[in-house]
Amino acid sequence: MKQHLKSVLSIGMLVGAVVSVSASATPVKLTEVTNNNTATNSCSVVAVYGTNGPGYQYYTYKVTCGTEVVYINQNTTFNGGSNYCTVSANNPPTYSVSGTCSLYSVYKN
Repeated sequence: MKQHLKSVLSIGMLVGAVVSVSASATPVKLTEVTNNNTATNSCSVVAVYGTNGPGYQYYTYKVTCGTEVVYINQNTTFNGGSNYCTVSANNPPTYSVSGTCSLYSVYKN
């Protein structure tokens, strides 16, 4: 009985370690996008939607890297001469974005 329990505990610890490693995997950088028209690593970027109004602009861009397709949302608000821009991936948690609206990196999580 003790040997069986010891084996079960060892297997449980091994499975727990594998799950822990998988859950903390580092995101893989797919591309870097500059000014929403240039992408690195043989990727492409194209605007697929845009709208604006008093005090705001909203665009969606499609970034394609081989079989990976990521939609990027970009929202700019204008407030008394100050511009505030945010950029985010439209399909988390699979993809993420970091950077600014004029220069951002796209990652596969």
